[in-house]
Amino acid sequence: MAVLRFKVQKEGSGSAGVAIAIGLFVAFGGILFGYDTGTIGGILGMDYWIKEFARDEDENGSKFIGSADKSLIVSILSVGTFFGALMSAQVADFFGRKHGLMLSSVVFTVCATICASEILTI
Repeated sequence: MAVLRFKVQKEGSGSAGVAIAIGLFVAFGGILFGYDTGTIGGILGMDYWIKEFARDEDENGSKFIGSADKSLIVSILSVGTFFGALMSAQVADFFGRKHGLMLSSVVFTVCATICASEILTI
């Protein structure tokens, strides 16, 4: 097994430690975005979800999610992340980086709590 070795300058100009940490952080964000996109694909196939949200029926009366609805649902996820990424710079400029991150964490926590409470009421 090959071991990667980085020549990392501890401090001063040309320090690679911060650049490596930022690169790892960005790569992890890409992994999470791919995970979310894959999760949406699994949710679209769930029987309960189809029973609740499908608008189309086949000749046997079975509900299904049409291609247009599937593409719309997946696209909305991508559009939301795109505009969230575009707005993050303006939010950081207006509130400051620290308070902007705190605001986004509060929004995430509130939305996740609402989603979890909806799941528990089913």
